Amino acid sequence: MPGPDPQIPRIAVFDVDWTLLEGTSAETQLLGFLIGKRMLRWRYLLHSLARLVFFLPLGVNRAVLKNRYYMRGIPVESIRGLMPEFFDARLGPRLSRTLVQRMEDLKKQGCRIYLVSGTLDFILDILIRKLGADGGLCSRLEVKDGKLTGKIIGPYPYYKGKITILNELLGGRAVDFPNSVAFGDTWADIPLLSLFGHPVAVHPDFFLKWHARARGWEIVSRKAVYGPWLMRFWLNHLYRRP
Repeated sequence: MPGPDPQIPRIAVFDVDWTLLEGTSAETQLLGFLIGKRMLRWRYLLHSLARLVFFLPLGVNRAVLKNRYYMRGIPVESIRGLMPEFFDARLGPRLSRTLVQRMEDLKKQGCRIYLVSGTLDFILDILIRKLGADGGLCSRLEVKDGKLTGKIIGPYPYYKGKITILNELLGGRAVDFPNSVAFGDTWADIPLLSLFGHPVAVHPDFFLKWHARARGWEIVSRKAVYGPWLMRFWLNHLYRRP
């Protein structure tokens, strides 16, 4: 392994759902939080479920990954204003202590920290601030007349799409990839992880675990949680590129 070039920065890239957050996703927590706040309109929640059923034969990318209609009509400033409370109540307690410590250690080693995730922009913003990350890219919800429409706009950071948005995030700047680190939890993270000299599979699904073992990647595991694992298995294998 070549030694690091002090003129070229090293980076550490973290996935959020099921990786930094243990056993859950940020949007799962957001849904429960908004229901508790009585901010969801049930007709839009039912609309979201109907789209899931109708578009599922066309692939998860259209049916699930770009479907946030349950949030339609929520004022964007209202939800942004709730993010500190949401973090304290729902995200902070579920952050992996192991990975937060790894993040702090990598900062001390001079790595720039980025979060690259399919979660929503206002969620990623609060995570970046609270964790002291250097930046990140994620899904962006369309806003019209100050309210969320429930539509995802721009590239969706999933599978090879994470490489696209990472390149956008870096803006053409040189990076010492052989001495940089990336953390992910599913087979869909393999293209991104493969760019890095130090890929880490975090509580991986079966296919990422097999791939990581075959290539000698680091694996961070805990006792399996079969419900979430089966859900990820189902989503990943229905996924089709648009």
